[in-house]
Amino acid sequence: MSSNLLKQAWLCCRNFGPDEAFFRILKRLKLMTQANSLDLMIEDLESYSAPDLPQNPEFVIRELQRSELRNFKMADGLPAEEDFQKQFEQGSRLFAVLHKDKIVGVNWANTSSANLAHINKPAQTFQNGVIYSYSLFISPSFRDQHLGKILKHFLLSAFKKEGFRLALIAIFLKDVRVRQWHEKNGFKTWGRVFYFKFAGKKFWWTRLTETGKKLPQLLNFHA
Repeated sequence: MSSNLLKQAWLCCRNFGPDEAFFRILKRLKLMTQANSLDLMIEDLESYSAPDLPQNPEFVIRELQRSELRNFKMADGLPAEEDFQKQFEQGSRLFAVLHKDKIVGVNWANTSSANLAHINKPAQTFQNGVIYSYSLFISPSFRDQHLGKILKHFLLSAFKKEGFRLALIAIFLKDVRVRQWHEKNGFKTWGRVFYFKFAGKKFWWTRLTETGKKLPQLLNFHA
């Protein structure tokens, strides 16, 4: 094993843990054809309370219906309208930041399944009372105004009012700042899910945290 590979393994172990380092080494040695992982975090909506947030009358934050898309333009950096239509077809709900006639920020949520294609789970179903929040994005021209934070808390508050009990998110390991933000705002890590392909077969392995061990059946990655 080369010194460069050992160094990378040590850095990975320090930053992401020994299990992640182990899988990455096996992938580098080509003992696995695929090896990806995600961290899953949850927010207890039953005990959730939105913090005091700055208000800016220039922006409107609300849920946006599919039929309303035609009334707005997309700010720079946002996905094309075709992607919006695809998300609606999958049963997702759109929460948006509006500025005049433009959509400048979006955060999607689904109440029946999570698309975790990164680990080969494009339609992972979960229990009732859970929402999967994903694809939070603010146009580059409208960043540094706390709009992402305000939008996320608006979404969580809306689903709390509807009686949902848990919010679920998936975070790539490289997105350290995203993880830190969610931790500061009450999210706790449910667990890390590893996906790998060996000898032509697909495998998933889940390492639950203490939080995850209290909700082991939240998701099933072995089906």
